[in-house]
Amino acid sequence: MAFGSLIFQGAGFVIILALKGSLEAQGFAYFITQLAWAGIFGSVATFRLELLLFQEKGCVDRPSLITTLIFCIGILALIGIVFSVSAAVLGRASPLSWVSLLLAFGFALHEAQSFLCVQMTRIPELILTRIAQSIGLMITGYIGWAGQMQTLGIILLYGLAIMLPILIWFVTAIIRAEGPTRFHFPSRKAWGRSLYLVIATLVNTVYVNLAILIAGATQSPALVADFGFVMKLLTGPISLIRQAFGHTFMVDAFAIDHRMRNARGQFHTLLNRTIISSLKTYLLILIPVFLFLWFTSDIFGIIHAEIILWMSLASIAQVMVNPINGVRTPLQRELSFLLFDFMRTILLAAALLVPLLVPFEITFSVVSALLYGSYSLFIRHQVNHIGD
Repeated sequence: MAFGSLIFQGAGFVIILALKGSLEAQGFAYFITQLAWAGIFGSVATFRLELLLFQEKGCVDRPSLITTLIFCIGILALIGIVFSVSAAVLGRASPLSWVSLLLAFGFALHEAQSFLCVQMTRIPELILTRIAQSIGLMITGYIGWAGQMQTLGIILLYGLAIMLPILIWFVTAIIRAEGPTRFHFPSRKAWGRSLYLVIATLVNTVYVNLAILIAGATQSPALVADFGFVMKLLTGPISLIRQAFGHTFMVDAFAIDHRMRNARGQFHTLLNRTIISSLKTYLLILIPVFLFLWFTSDIFGIIHAEIILWMSLASIAQVMVNPINGVRTPLQRELSFLLFDFMRTILLAAALLVPLLVPFEITFSVVSALLYGSYSLFIRHQVNHIGD
């Protein structure tokens, strides 16, 4: 899992570097904000059915794969219609480009495939998919670096590079899977839990991308470009770590029997092991990335170099929570986590939107670190209530 994610995140690292040096500040800021929109809607496009159907059935069969894929397409089509109609009614351009929906489709399948490959013990197929995606991203980065395409075209190629290899995997997985070729309608209980989980995933993804979107609406294009550039490079390894440790954490968490007397202790041990492994891995990556950004800030046109320091501090708090965030599902406490997610998103938005004398990047880093710290305490509090 780590090897496959490293290949993919490395290609993403290269393409961000290439585009930051070739696009103007306004074009790069638009690219970053479209990635944020795609990440938000891609996070909920599958309705998390790949996870809930597995928990309901105990296996990954053909109906489960078909249902996940159909819902992904349907949800994103609905989102595209809503944004298009809203833009037409308001008489202004839509903040979400249609090519970003293609990118969102790729992000959605990307997340679903990671979980499914772990459950189906098909890690080599996952690695091959990530290699194919990485090649596509490297080609996209080269085209962008050479200045042969406009920003919208680059986003289109970016989306195709992520989406096509995974779509091919889904089609072949459906052909090879056991079970009838039909749509599986989940149980009422699964739908209820899915609704909580989807809303929570949406709120979490909004939280992660909120700073970029607010910066795009309130700050200069130069600051948005610097802020988004540094954020992508520092949080990219966090996605790698979540792929490497988060999915295996979920497998182990599902295996814990809540009826056992030592279930709480097992959960706490699993949490500690995952956090320590994630933090050690991230610090090994963060140090060279920080030094690289700091000493090459002039080369990449980073005007606000202090962003590098503040974003690094915030990312350390983030990596301690992201790999264990999925614990809500094995704990079956989606509603409690959802309420907490809403609260921290509102607090972050209020902190970034209220005019302060403190610079935007400092406000974000301090508030974000405090909120991630409180999230860690909240998770442990929920584990202590197992069996209540």
